[in-house]
Amino acid sequence: MNASKRRSEAVQLLRECEGIKAHVQDASLGHSEAWTLRERLQESYQNLLLLDLEYALDKKVEQELWNYAFKNQINSMQQQVRDRKNPKRGEVQASLSLFLEAVSGFYSQLLVQICSHFQLDLPGFVMAYHFGIMTKSRRPSEPLSVRGQTGTPPLGEDTPAKPSSCLYMCQYSLVHLGDISRYQLRNKLANLYYHHAAKVVPTNGQPYNQLAILSAASGDYLSTVYFYCRAILVRHNFPAAATNLNTTFAKLMNLPQLKQQQSLTSLKELSKYFLRFHGILYLSDDIEEAGELATILVRQLRVFIESKEISDILVVRIVAINLFTLNNCIPPSSVKGGVLVSEDETACWGLAVRFSTDVTLLLITLVLEQVEQVSGLLAAIKVFMDWLLNERNLSDATLSGHMTRLWPPFAAILNVIQTTLDDSQSASTNSGAPLWEDDDLFGYQPLEGVHNTLGFNSVKKTVILEGEESDIERVMRLVTLGRRVADSWPNYLTYTITHNNTTTTTT
Repeated sequence: MNASKRRSEAVQLLRECEGIKAHVQDASLGHSEAWTLRERLQESYQNLLLLDLEYALDKKVEQELWNYAFKNQINSMQQQVRDRKNPKRGEVQASLSLFLEAVSGFYSQLLVQICSHFQLDLPGFVMAYHFGIMTKSRRPSEPLSVRGQTGTPPLGEDTPAKPSSCLYMCQYSLVHLGDISRYQLRNKLANLYYHHAAKVVPTNGQPYNQLAILSAASGDYLSTVYFYCRAILVRHNFPAAATNLNTTFAKLMNLPQLKQQQSLTSLKELSKYFLRFHGILYLSDDIEEAGELATILVRQLRVFIESKEISDILVVRIVAINLFTLNNCIPPSSVKGGVLVSEDETACWGLAVRFSTDVTLLLITLVLEQVEQVSGLLAAIKVFMDWLLNERNLSDATLSGHMTRLWPPFAAILNVIQTTLDDSQSASTNSGAPLWEDDDLFGYQPLEGVHNTLGFNSVKKTVILEGEESDIERVMRLVTLGRRVADSWPNYLTYTITHNNTTTTTT
């Protein structure tokens, strides 16, 4: 089938879908008739997506499919179930459960069809030809054959679809599989679907927004804010995430103000006040309170890290939220809409820089004081230094202000951690494979320049370094970062290399 004929058929099929959609919205329809129409609409939209994916996405068919074939009906049934006065509440709940299973089955089947039709091998998704029920290699003129049944034609020169469009459609299906699991209260399964969706297209914000919603339902404030930050600071952000983050921060403004000598008794309490600090800067609220809170938080953070109550991944995500605030604040040297930034905006930037520097200094200090279990702290330090070297808006005033306190301890830590390397290992021999912290933050715009140099692959499984191999790699990359700091800002650091060993000093 040539392109013009395919497009003509796609246009005709879309018209048919529009007609069915109009009937589906008719409130006077009986249950059986409405069900039949929705099934016709599902099938027609599905065929349109496989017939001409680019045209279908341009017409937002995937969204129409979700809203008119599924979401509106789910919302209606959920409202009836919530109505305690509804005498048919139990019956509707049973129907809702069956409908959700059907929707889950539809998107599972659609994901299989998209992968088969466009010959995609997604990470964590085993194609049918591995089980001998489908032939991998086909001529473009042959129809897709599964157990002797013919279906839509395979991808060839006459079936154009961009790889990005195919991956987006796979991600979209995975997101809705996560949504259905969440409606079914199967949150662990929803979490898996959302994470899988994020790995398929890390630069799209929707899966992160859904992960934030899932975290909010469990009362995990820190993860909620972290995932909203991820949904905002990606190449294709999710518009609702900014509103959701604003609402989350606004709720934390009602916390009682902390006193200087007050101790926080739980990780949840620490998380709330950490996020309150960021909320104040995000909402441009009481900057004076934020300054006092920053001092308390650094002191309390030390207590929780030393007692091992904060996991490695949580420490990295704390730094990632710091980077979000740094990205959101405006450096004093910037011009916004032709007007110099205000005093409050300047104060927000200075406080964000001071707090981020203090947290990084704390992590460096803890590494220098400890001899074991420091890989998570080194990961968080590396994330901050990656940002520092890739941030283009840092002025000399910023670098010569709060950040000057970083260089002596950073030089010291580089000299100490090199003792874990043998003679065959040096900063110049790092592999370029992602570490776990790179994998967790892949797609995050403040670190995009770093991740573009690493071996990530959305379609094939990315190899993530683990264990001792990752510890060695991290040390080598930190030493490389130290050299780059010295090369970029020789007024702060210098280094000498002797027998593959780098000695770093402050100037």
